[in-house]
Amino acid sequence: MKRLNHKTLILVFCDILLIILASILAFLLRFELFGLQSEMYLDWFSTGLLAALIAKPPVFYLFGIYRSVVRYTSIPEVVRIVQASVVASIASFALFLFLNHFGAFSRSIILLDFLLTTGLLIGIRLAWRMLKDGYFFQQHRGDEPIIVIGTHDLAVSFVKSTYSPHSPYWVAGIIDLEFTATRSSGKLISGVEVIGGLEVLGGACEKLGVKQVVIAEEEISVRKVREIVDRAPGHLNFSILPRRGLIAHEDLLSQVRSLDMEDLLGRDAVQIDTDGIARYIAGKVVMVSGAGGSIGAEICRQIARFAPRQIVLVEQAETPLYQIELELRESFPAVAVVPYIVDIRHRDRLRSVFALERPDTVFHAAAYKHVPMMEMNPCESVSNNLFGTQTIADCAEEVGVKNFVMISTDKAVNPTNVMGATKRAAEIYVQMLSSSYSQTKFTTVRFGNVLGSNGSVVPRFLDQIRRGGPVTVTHPEVTRYFMTIPEAAQLVLQAGSMGKGGEIYLLDMGEPVKIVQLAERLIKLGGLSPYQDIDIQFTGLRPGEKLYEELLIDGENIARTEHQKIMILAAREQQPEVVAACMSDLRLAIAEDHDAKLLRALKAMVPEFAHRRDNG
Repeated sequence: MKRLNHKTLILVFCDILLIILASILAFLLRFELFGLQSEMYLDWFSTGLLAALIAKPPVFYLFGIYRSVVRYTSIPEVVRIVQASVVASIASFALFLFLNHFGAFSRSIILLDFLLTTGLLIGIRLAWRMLKDGYFFQQHRGDEPIIVIGTHDLAVSFVKSTYSPHSPYWVAGIIDLEFTATRSSGKLISGVEVIGGLEVLGGACEKLGVKQVVIAEEEISVRKVREIVDRAPGHLNFSILPRRGLIAHEDLLSQVRSLDMEDLLGRDAVQIDTDGIARYIAGKVVMVSGAGGSIGAEICRQIARFAPRQIVLVEQAETPLYQIELELRESFPAVAVVPYIVDIRHRDRLRSVFALERPDTVFHAAAYKHVPMMEMNPCESVSNNLFGTQTIADCAEEVGVKNFVMISTDKAVNPTNVMGATKRAAEIYVQMLSSSYSQTKFTTVRFGNVLGSNGSVVPRFLDQIRRGGPVTVTHPEVTRYFMTIPEAAQLVLQAGSMGKGGEIYLLDMGEPVKIVQLAERLIKLGGLSPYQDIDIQFTGLRPGEKLYEELLIDGENIARTEHQKIMILAAREQQPEVVAACMSDLRLAIAEDHDAKLLRALKAMVPEFAHRRDNG
């Protein structure tokens, strides 16, 4: 039997006292003071009490009522106590009959004893919870007034938690997201008034002096969170209880966190075929190029979860390579990690790495990806994004790598900039290799922007906000697709495990987001007011920048796969001789450092490339 701790022993002792009290009260209720004058009744009482003390505590222990935390007694614990009390009363009654030699007895006293024992056991536990929650005294009122959004179980529990003496909050009002005058008007939740729907949030915050809003709806959608932020005035701080992953029986106050961009732009958790990915990765040697970048590093983390034999890190930047190597070694000590400083354009160096490590699968995430920088350095963009891809893909084919997954971008669709055109050219080359009866399965995965990646718009906006603004947006109508880095990495692994060779997979990017709205929301998340505390300035589209990103090239047909967030493109067939001639021209232009020639050759390889610069 498990040893009881001192708190449990105290509870058992209290329950024994309650059993004695219930027996006394049942006796007095049934026989009043007359029972004290009757030897027979006193014999019944003493025998019944002995039977109860022998039978009931073990039954309560076996039913697990001492494993429950009294502080959090609720309906399930009450039901368990009733069930235990029924069985305990039956056992006590049977023992009473035996000890009483099956003689005469009062049946009603058995029922009274059951009702009193059950009531006292439940009552003392609920009273303790109410005492801890502050119901018996003046309720605690913290220094900071807040408004809680939500009216369901999570919101109710959170409001109750603010009565704790340790709470910094007091709830000034509750917003009902499903508010109707007939449904919610005048309603109180744990003593706090439901003040209306979302439309009254701004006025209520001003009237009540509220600077903090806590979202406490467990099933709230990302779209509804965005609506709350968009409709709220400036100068508010937004907090949220996690939509997923709440820790049961943990203080809700400790689980409140600030709202972040993933709450506004994230989506439901990705469902992946873990068995399929495990068959693809477990026990294998996996190479990741660009391993120090945002996407490459996250791909490494996701791969490590599936117990590969070894992860080969390929990266040309020393510090990011060191950081991801250190992180993987500490977080996944059972996985061998081998780092290589390699420029993917250096064929001999890359070939020696492939020959030494013999990877089973390659995830190619290395690329120059910043559009304005690549506009200024088109030769470097083609050299790295196209010819670097050619080099690593050729090396993979030479040593018989089974799977090669290239990470592409939605900027490769009808590109208007050099970076997008180079990524589309790399897609074309990888597809051409797949159609040349290669033993390597070449797969491309195309997706849009990821939140928080190095040099992306969100970190830049946050930095501008920290410096007091202004936040710079290129155009009021510019729109982009976003997903989180972990979601993108998980779907890349999933698509890679599905590939048969030659496919271009397109990740479901959800709804597009206006960048100016993104800027406004980030300013509001900082507790500031857009255009007042922090100005937003429009600087004009940069060279090669589109208003809207596209997902499909003309001539590509889209089809669903077995995964709801992954689609497959029936891409156009490539002519190897045309691709080879274009790449030869591109090499010549790079050798001459001739941008105009390079752009012409790039357009010949990517006919849909519509660059703003004069190509003539």
